[in-house]
Amino acid sequence: MISDIFKKTGKPFKNWVRYEFSRRGYEILAEPFDQRVVTMMNHFRIETVIDGGANVGQYGHSLRKAGFTGRIFSAEPLSAAFADLSEAASRDPPCTAARLTFSTPGAPLC
Repeated sequence: MISDIFKKTGKPFKNWVRYEFSRRGYEILAEPFDQRVVTMMNHFRIETVIDGGANVGQYGHSLRKAGFTGRIFSAEPLSAAFADLSEAASRDPPCTAARLTFSTPGAPLC
């Protein structure tokens, strides 16, 4: 049994899991991804985020939850999603929403 292995080695289960993931090139972190992104953005003094294809603003919302206080410019070409995005942006003054796409005129979107 696995529990017997840990009793023999004296290592807690979480240390073993971290070791096994590390051996395979993965790292387990306690800090959520969005929080690490905001920490990095603060370090490099990034004050504005451009969110292209913002949908209804999920990425901007996750950055806010993680502590980002800078400006967010969100672009969304689809009218239904833009309506929700615009509503969310109106409740967050440093956030601007625009109904547009980043592409070459006449080029296919896919």
